Amino acid sequence: TTLVRDADDDAARMRPSPTPKDAFTNLVAQARRSVGSALRGDDADAFFFPSKILGAFAISVLAIVTLFTAAIAVLERLRVAVGTADARALRTAFSGVDALEDLFYRTFGADLFVSETSFAYGQAYRLHDEFVSLSSTVLAAASTGMTVGIVTFFLAWLVLLLDFRSQVLDARRGEYQFDKAMVKLADASNYMGIQISNGLMTFLIMTVIITAIVFPIGWHVTRDLVASYWLTILNLLWPSLLNVVIKKTWGYGLATSDTPFDHIRSRSWYHAYDLFQSFLQLYTGIVTALVRFVLVVVIALLTLPRIDRSPMPAWVERYLLLDTGSKAYHASIRQYAEFNNP
Repeated sequence: TTLVRDADDDAARMRPSPTPKDAFTNLVAQARRSVGSALRGDDADAFFFPSKILGAFAISVLAIVTLFTAAIAVLERLRVAVGTADARALRTAFSGVDALEDLFYRTFGADLFVSETSFAYGQAYRLHDEFVSLSSTVLAAASTGMTVGIVTFFLAWLVLLLDFRSQVLDARRGEYQFDKAMVKLADASNYMGIQISNGLMTFLIMTVIITAIVFPIGWHVTRDLVASYWLTILNLLWPSLLNVVIKKTWGYGLATSDTPFDHIRSRSWYHAYDLFQSFLQLYTGIVTALVRFVLVVVIALLTLPRIDRSPMPAWVERYLLLDTGSKAYHASIRQYAEFNNP
């Protein structure tokens, strides 16, 4: 048995890994089979989604529609509040100009020049334009965020359904993509609530993040602010940009070579490059640390919609299996396989 298992492992290691194109083609074919089977009411693989999965999807869609409707109502109240603030600001500005004209007439016995009153009214209308711009930008950013949140929600569900089908079919052959010994069947009861909550959190978080990204890009005030400080921003970034160019030319071109394998081409060039990088990294290392932090946040956000994958580091999941969501999902796969293969 050990020799057979070793031979299978060797064959699996020697098998070429699928290219991204092959993986995408397999995913599309799998989606077509799943959708076609659902429409026809049969399945060549004798696979049907359990009621728990379909029920979680139906409740999630209902919850998302309710949340989306509530978000639309909040945006409408926000639009009304901004309009009310705009009208109040205009009335206050016009009243201030009238009071200033009366004060000037009582003090000097003459009216203000038209140029002064026109300037004051112009500033009031400019404030009105800023309120209108702010309101339209907030609405556009929030609409974009909710659209992305809805699309992310349905894409996450599509990937989960395809992955569930694939893993269940693999489980029939005794192949599991997770450590079967660490996943308990009783944890499958946690799946439905976690899946619904995860879908809602995905929609909310993606909506907030995309709105926060689109708003400063769409509002002309923040664009003008960035444009006014572009030299300062460039001065902060140019060492990192220069470091990229130096690595590509000096480090990868002169000091080392990739053919026929990665090796040092010239020791003198390599030592000079290594010394130069040691000093340059004193500054660029700060940027690198910030980039690492941003990448960690982005990866965590990208993995959050997928309950079939744990957002925890692999070495943590290998020994502790902390993520309750992926654990409940894998337990559901085990439960389905247990019922079909007692």
